[in-house]
Amino acid sequence: MTDFAGSSNDHPYFEVVQQFKEICAVDDAVAQACIERADGDLQNAIIRFLNGDNGIAAEAEREAEAEAVINGGLRHRVVPNGASSSSSEGTPTPPPQPASPGWFATLLSYSPVRQLYESVVQIFAFVFGLLGGFFPAITSPEEDIRTFREEFESKYADVEAPLPWQHSTYSDVLKEAKSSVRFLLVYLHNPSHQNSEDFVRKTLCTNDFKELIERNAIILWGTNVRTTEGAKVAAALHETTSPSLVLICMRDNRLACVLRVSGAVARENLLAALQEGVNTNQRFLNAILNDRAQRELNNRLRREQEAEYERALEQDRKNLAERRRRESEHAENIRREEEEERLEEEKKQRLLEIRARLREEVAALPEAVTDIVRVSVRFPCGSKFDRKFASTDSLEILFNATLAHEKCPNDFSLLSSYPRKELHCAPEWYKEYGTVTESDAPIPTFKDAGIESSVVIMVRDNQA
Repeated sequence: MTDFAGSSNDHPYFEVVQQFKEICAVDDAVAQACIERADGDLQNAIIRFLNGDNGIAAEAEREAEAEAVINGGLRHRVVPNGASSSSSEGTPTPPPQPASPGWFATLLSYSPVRQLYESVVQIFAFVFGLLGGFFPAITSPEEDIRTFREEFESKYADVEAPLPWQHSTYSDVLKEAKSSVRFLLVYLHNPSHQNSEDFVRKTLCTNDFKELIERNAIILWGTNVRTTEGAKVAAALHETTSPSLVLICMRDNRLACVLRVSGAVARENLLAALQEGVNTNQRFLNAILNDRAQRELNNRLRREQEAEYERALEQDRKNLAERRRRESEHAENIRREEEEERLEEEKKQRLLEIRARLREEVAALPEAVTDIVRVSVRFPCGSKFDRKFASTDSLEILFNATLAHEKCPNDFSLLSSYPRKELHCAPEWYKEYGTVTESDAPIPTFKDAGIESSVVIMVRDNQA
C-alpha cells in the first residue's frame, strides 16, 4: 500500500479518490484505501465498498497477518503501568472478545434484506458502468477526439515512436474499417489509472508496436474513457479495465471484436497476442476482399457488356436512322421527281395549248402586200416554211409563226444566216418554256433589225 496523507493532489489517484468520496460519502482515508485496493478502478472500488469492504479493515487484517508471520506466530501481551505483579503470575488474560456486529450487518443477515441489497448493488453497478462512472461533460464526439489527441500528444511528445492515430469519431472509424476491410485497434485510455503511464511509454508508443501497426495496415484509434465519447465506446465494447486494447475486424459481413488485451501486459506478450489475432482473422478479411474483388470483376464485366450492348444498340440506332434517312431521301426524290415530271408535263401541255392557239392566230394574219420581207425558216430536222412579212412587222410575229410550226422544238432560238446573228424575238412569257435573251430593249421590227428584203432564218434547238 502506498503511503499518502490527507487529500494531497500528488497522489496518482487524486481525481478518482475525489469521485469516490462524492459517491460513497466517506472520508479521505477510506476513499484512498478503497481506490488503491481496486488499482484505480472506480467502478470496482464502489462495488467492493458496497459489498462491505471498506479498505482500512482489510488493510489492518493483512498487516496483522504479516506481523504474525514475522514473529513466528507468537503474541506478546503488554502489561500496563501500575498493575500488580500477581496479575502477571495469575490466570492468563482471556483474549479480547470480538465486537458485536453493527446494525447494518445485523440487518443484512436477514435473507430478504440481503437479496434486496444485492439487487440494488448490481443495478447500481450496471448503471454506473453504462454511464462510464461520473457523468462526463456534454461534448460532441469530434471535440472529445480532438481533446484526446491534443492532451495525448502534449503529454507524450517525448515518446520513442509517435503513433499514426486515426483522428475521427468512433462511428466514422468503424465505417473506414468496414469499407477498407482492415483491422481496427481501439485503445481505451484512462489517464487516472496507475498503469497508463508505463503502458503508453514502454509498450504503446514504441518502435515495435508502431512496426506491428504499419506491417499489418491496422487502423489505430484511441479515446479517453473520461470523455463522453470514450465512455460510450467503453460501454459499447463492455470494457472496464484500463488500459485496454480491442482488435476489431470484419467477420461474416459484420464488424466483430476478435481480441481483447486488458491490464498491464508485457510488451512482448502484447505484440505476440496482437499478431496472433491478426494472423487468425486475416483469412476472414481475405475472404471479404476476394468476394469484393470477384463482385467488382463481375460488375466490371457486366458494365463492359452493358457498354458493348449500348454501343451495338447505338450503332443499330444510327444504322436505322441512316436507313430511314436514305429511305426518306429516296421517297423525297421520288416525290420531287414525280412533282417535277408532273410540272413538266403540265408545262408541256400548256405549251402545246399555246402553240395551238398561236397556230390559229398566225393562220388568221393577212400576208403583207407592201414593203414585203420574204423569210425562209429552216428547222434542225430539215423542214422549212416560207412566209411573207411586212418590214414594219415585229420579229415576235416571226417567233410565233415559227413556234406554231409542228417541226419547231420547244426550246429554240432564231439566227439570221447573213449576217449570222441571234435575233431578239422571244417574248417575255416564253421564259417559262425556253431560252430568252436578256435585253432591256423591246422586240424590234424587221426593218429595225436590218431585214428589209429576204432572209433565211435558222432554228437552233437549245436542248440538242
